[in-house]
Amino acid sequence: MYEKQNFTATKKEYIYNHQNFNKMNTAKELAKFLNRAQAITNDYLKTLSLVEMNPEQILEIENEDLKRIAGLIYLCIDMLRYTKHEIIYNPNGFNVQIINNIESF
Repeated sequence: MYEKQNFTATKKEYIYNHQNFNKMNTAKELAKFLNRAQAITNDYLKTLSLVEMNPEQILEIENEDLKRIAGLIYLCIDMLRYTKHEIIYNPNGFNVQIINNIESF
């Protein structure tokens, strides 16, 4: 019985780690897409505005490359919807960080 409980805990840990890996991977991809968009717009404020766009607004973008990137940004933001994260801009480009909110007892 002890071994079964230990296996269950290991399985839960595996699922938790897999979910965190997906979140981290999505954050890296989001940063990559933001940097690509910034290379097109040459304005970080316009690039940040892509994060807040809805699908209808994305379809109205005239530049096809920017429209495609904005769609991918929308998907990444949607995947991180329930995850605390922050988008940081510095001279090296955009960076997306997952905020780890482990509560102490």
